[in-house]
Amino acid sequence: MFPLTSFEQGSFTLITGPVKSEKTTILEAILNSAKDGGLMEKEPFLVVKHPNDDLKQPDHIGRHAAHSLQNPDEIARLLKEEHRHVIIGGISHYDSKNIVDLVDGLVRSNRNVVASGLNLNTSGMPYKHMSGLMSLTDDVVLTKGICDDNGCFREDAVRSVELEEGVFAPRCLHHFNYPGSPGTTPDRDGGIVVFAGPMFASKSVKWSSIVSRKKVANVPYVTLTWIDNTRYGTNAGSRSVFDEGVASLNNGKKISAVLVRNADDVVEYLKMKPCVRDVFIDEVMLLDNDYVNDKVDKSVLSVLNEYSARGYRFYLTGLHRNFKREPFFEMPKLMCVATHIEMSNAYCVVCSHPSTENQRMKWVAKGKYVPARYDDHIVATGGAKEMNDEPPQCYEARCLEHFELPGAPDVKYKFPKWSLI
Repeated sequence: MFPLTSFEQGSFTLITGPVKSEKTTILEAILNSAKDGGLMEKEPFLVVKHPNDDLKQPDHIGRHAAHSLQNPDEIARLLKEEHRHVIIGGISHYDSKNIVDLVDGLVRSNRNVVASGLNLNTSGMPYKHMSGLMSLTDDVVLTKGICDDNGCFREDAVRSVELEEGVFAPRCLHHFNYPGSPGTTPDRDGGIVVFAGPMFASKSVKWSSIVSRKKVANVPYVTLTWIDNTRYGTNAGSRSVFDEGVASLNNGKKISAVLVRNADDVVEYLKMKPCVRDVFIDEVMLLDNDYVNDKVDKSVLSVLNEYSARGYRFYLTGLHRNFKREPFFEMPKLMCVATHIEMSNAYCVVCSHPSTENQRMKWVAKGKYVPARYDDHIVATGGAKEMNDEPPQCYEARCLEHFELPGAPDVKYKFPKWSLI
């Protein structure tokens, strides 16, 4: 979503999709505009690419020279203080997790990073470190290919298959087949629509508008929410799985929702309601709390991959990173498998620039809140601090410049901050 105030701090834009979906073309267009408009002279660019991204042209992105580098440390060594923009082609090919730390360090140093890369491997799982990179995104461009399986020619292919060794092609969900893949349902197209971004970015408002349209059209659907999400005093008291609850939005709106705890509950509910094929899940990352704590074997990701192939459509809201600026459970992986992504930003309560972070504040005394510490629990539901109400924790929209996290470990890559002056 285009913000009302522009990004003056660092940001990360990820262009991602299957093979043959014009990811590099978008990078080239960005560089063309920057070159032709004179931006490259005013704010220097560092352009790099992984050599496996394009074997025919390993040292160029279109007409623009690029450093062909296989190691994130090599990129770090090339960075100069005057570089404002960093372009990385084929970012998904980097084997080292350091590529995630590098992007984080670049954004924290007030630089704009734009990268392209594959979303998934040929088994439909996030490609190498793409989920970690997805957790750092401030904007996502999901590219799509054309599925040519048996004359399909659909233009919404978001998966990749290997036809023979070294030969890859894009596939739509219906024609995405691989050893062990779930069966597909020919009578209906499935999908995974993700509304992501920080708190107070109106993700749930956009999501709820689709709920309203389904209701008006008499489409069978269900809205699900995590059973222990008690922000704004909702779903409190004694409650059981599949009880009727509510999903509470930050704008005060409440939507009726079925209470579930984890992915197993989602599967059980859908088996009980075979006529329901449109599934709305608010704060979907919380449903993986049991999974990451080894209480259940099945993740939301595995369920959505299976059921979307069978024609189910999922509409999700969630935070792709937690209050520590780290991946919020499996949410970045869900973004990797999404068929549509809409990113939003809020506005910083301190400076009104676009906010990208979820600032958790803890109550310590009457009228006094302090920033949460790095070693605090990841899950602590809450919303904005309301007048005459002092919850144990609340949240604020913050930009990276005003984001506070006492006790956080040092970042791996530290660079001098870029400044126009």
